[in-house]
Amino acid sequence: DTGDAQYLDRVKYIVSQLAECQRANGNGYVAAIPNGKEIFGKVARGEIDTAGFGLNGGWSPWYTIHKELAGLIDADQLCGDAQALDVATNLANWVAATTENLSPGQWQKMLVCEYGGMNEALANLYGLTGNQTYLDLAKKFYDDAVLDPLADGRDDLNGKHSNTQIPKIIGAARIYELTGEERYAALAKFFWNAVALHRSFVIGGNGDYEQFFPTNEFAKNLTAQTAETCCTYNMLKLTRHLFEWS
Repeated sequence: DTGDAQYLDRVKYIVSQLAECQRANGNGYVAAIPNGKEIFGKVARGEIDTAGFGLNGGWSPWYTIHKELAGLIDADQLCGDAQALDVATNLANWVAATTENLSPGQWQKMLVCEYGGMNEALANLYGLTGNQTYLDLAKKFYDDAVLDPLADGRDDLNGKHSNTQIPKIIGAARIYELTGEERYAALAKFFWNAVALHRSFVIGGNGDYEQFFPTNEFAKNLTAQTAETCCTYNMLKLTRHLFEWS
């Protein structure tokens, strides 16, 4: 945005160092996740121990991989760093190899743990490369328990962690843009209406202590922990997608 070359140089340096680490690993994996290789090694074997923010003893590791993929895609798209796209595709190929033997049930068990916008990043990678593998993967990062009710027009959000869900919807919106599959558009529109029009404070934020609460309990949820910034940011991001459709 500024045209200041020091920021571009910093991006290229970070990407080059990620590429060097990726080459050393030899299989496309590159991340600074404590015990990451052990965590994902278990995933590859179908060993999945999960909770809201825990997967095989690690804190939301797919969430972390998403941030890395998204940053690499930005480095390619905003900074013209072709090496970043190479690192991103190598990392996505590792994701495909790591998850290729998971059953649908194992996928759903794994997706209980927050996974950020893995679906969005993989969909964007498909848009850039045309590689069907990435679109297929994006669709596998689909949390049935959260997204199916939304696709059916049901608000089942009370008590759910707000910002765990919003990136899933952004990813669904992006998949719709790339495929034209109406179910993804329907769930994105329904979620936006439910949250923006019925679950948000006047400032545009939502949730309390990072959780969605019943729509008749706004007064008791006006605390110092109301309206996490992540949620406002991601709702604006989702809004941009829906606005562009019309």
